Amino acid sequence: LVYNAVENLSGRADLIALRTRAVGTRPFHRVEAVRKVGKLGDRNGEANSLNNLGNAYCSLGQYQQAIQFQQQSLGIRREIGDLNGEAASLGNLGVAYLSLGQYQQVIHLYQQSLEIHREIGDRNGEAASLGNLGVAYAFRLCRSECCDEGRVQFVHYRARRSRRNEHALPGATD
Repeated sequence: LVYNAVENLSGRADLIALRTRAVGTRPFHRVEAVRKVGKLGDRNGEANSLNNLGNAYCSLGQYQQAIQFQQQSLGIRREIGDLNGEAASLGNLGVAYLSLGQYQQVIHLYQQSLEIHREIGDRNGEAASLGNLGVAYAFRLCRSECCDEGRVQFVHYRARRSRRNEHALPGATD
């Protein structure tokens, strides 16, 4: 998880050691400190790092923290006009809210992601957004213990796919 969260920062002497200290939450605090003091400078790289941190916290079950990072990533994506990144951040926010059972919020976020994918002509992203909407509607209808387990499995599946897609060709999304 930590490796993915700092991958964009590779090569910095003060961060290389993070890859070997992937125990507990200490590395996350270090990345936050680096970001806060402005050492990143690159807004797109900062958005990527915030996105990765949000995904990592979501995988750890720390959904409120994940939401904070994803919202920051979303803000930067909007600021720099990165529509693909904006759609991805909306989708990642949806996963975190899905974990909390806030289905109306999830549906709203996935609909926004769908609109962006359609606007930019990203058919794969459109298909993924439609699938995510289907999952959100299904979980909203079913609130049993079985659905709770399914929701957890879906969140872990999305986190794994998100990590894989960070290395995919530009334009490839969930």
